[in-house]
Amino acid sequence: MSRKTAIEILELIFEALPTDGTVTVKQLAKRIGSTWRTTDTYLDIIWKIQHGPRIMPMRAEGTRIVNWRKDYGKLPKEVVV
Repeated sequence: MSRKTAIEILELIFEALPTDGTVTVKQLAKRIGSTWRTTDTYLDIIWKIQHGPRIMPMRAEGTRIVNWRKDYGKLPKEVVV
């Protein structure tokens, strides 16, 4: 059994989440073949990215270097469910 990459885990979560209902973290973990803790961590990361500031790449003038900056927004406050 090989380890899944971060991208593979994200893709599995996106595919396994229903659009017409809800699932628990435990159910989702079982669907994607991962642990509860890993699934919960990735869901938290996804939520924070979706609710955080917008990040923009900017190419440095005359070079191939890409710089990054925060375009707008604030970090999300913790939500207790």
